[in-house]
Amino acid sequence: VAPTREPNVWVVEVGFDDLNAGRRAAVAVPGQQVRALSDAMVAYGTNVAGSQTRITFTITLATAIPANGGGLRITPPTDFVFVEQCVPTDATSDLATTPLPADIECRFRASAAGPRAIHLVTQDLVMLPGSYSFAL
Repeated sequence: VAPTREPNVWVVEVGFDDLNAGRRAAVAVPGQQVRALSDAMVAYGTNVAGSQTRITFTITLATAIPANGGGLRITPPTDFVFVEQCVPTDATSDLATTPLPADIECRFRASAAGPRAIHLVTQDLVMLPGSYSFAL
């Protein structure tokens, strides 16, 4: 099932050129999954500037993220402060979600040399297609 809940197919029609003509042939060909995220949500406990809070991210992956260096990058606002070594935890959700790979590594880069980002990086385990909900 396509992450958008729509059919993931290409429809090819032959011999159809106006409203009155009959269709001579048609076929639906399964489409390839696009490497994409969908159904993304971010939830937080407080939006008071300078306060500490738990942030929950929910995403759906259309395709797998490969082991050994594949991952997700989350780019926060410029004034966002986070610990350098982060530990993602599974978050409760109303939706059925897949646990993050047990060996996923989380890092926050807050240097002036490049854009600030949270990196969730796979190690030996693949991050399979599905819905994930995790908190930082």
